[in-house]
Amino acid sequence: MEDNQEYGVVRARSGNSYTLELGNEGGCHGCLLAGVCNHQNKTVEVQSELDLSLGQKVALEVKPSDRILSSFVIFVVPIVLMIIFYFLGGLFLDFESGQIIFSFVGLAFGGLLIWLIDKRAKIEVEIRK
Repeated sequence: MEDNQEYGVVRARSGNSYTLELGNEGGCHGCLLAGVCNHQNKTVEVQSELDLSLGQKVALEVKPSDRILSSFVIFVVPIVLMIIFYFLGGLFLDFESGQIIFSFVGLAFGGLLIWLIDKRAKIEVEIRK
């Protein structure tokens, strides 16, 4: 089993669009944060020219560069925004507790940004039977 593969089961089909239910195996199996991200049975929509049947188990391969970019967005961007908002708070406020509150606003903004990216991002996956 390769680390850059996820395994899923075809749950729905509409033309060339498939709904896959991902389990806790594949790339998550070797991840140190598998218990943190709550990845139990997540569903994803994918496009494929393959003729897949309902209930069929398939392998999804995600490019390592997409995994690295996703990790960067999830773990680094909120911290960077938190630091930036801390210093922005220093421009508008003269007390440190206000800067700290401003930094938490930056952290919340980072969470919102991650949510928006997650809704709009199109990560290319390769499906194998």
